[in-house]
Amino acid sequence: MKSFVDTSGRTWSVAIGVPAVRRLRDEMNFDVLSLLDDQSKLEIIAADPMIAIDLVTCIIKPQLDAAGVAVDDFLNALGGEQLESATSCLLQAIVDFFPGPRGELLRKALQRSQKFIQDQDQQIKQKIQSGEVEQAIDEALAAASTAGKS
Repeated sequence: MKSFVDTSGRTWSVAIGVPAVRRLRDEMNFDVLSLLDDQSKLEIIAADPMIAIDLVTCIIKPQLDAAGVAVDDFLNALGGEQLESATSCLLQAIVDFFPGPRGELLRKALQRSQKFIQDQDQQIKQKIQSGEVEQAIDEALAAASTAGKS
């Protein structure tokens, strides 16, 4: 079972079992079992933290209720780091839900998605280090300044 900590210091456990699968289906119209037929959905979840956090919130709703924490209070206690951690927990919980070859199939799709994100992060770092970002900002500011004088 994977867990993450919100900015208020509360720890939330993300696990997918039959009750969570039912909640996701009934409340979010999200069929976990359909991921076996369409692994691109896993990539969408990995790439969109807002989708991921909606799914996480649905999964941990019983924990929120037991702790007396309103959904909005939970969401307000999430920053970028917490969103990344919650998304990672969710993706791992989804993969862990499926046994054997099915789980391996989703694990491979998840690894591919994570590699893609790592590659994008590396490209961003390279652009920052090369000065390309600063140059683009300077050019945009110069163009805005020139446009404002016309």
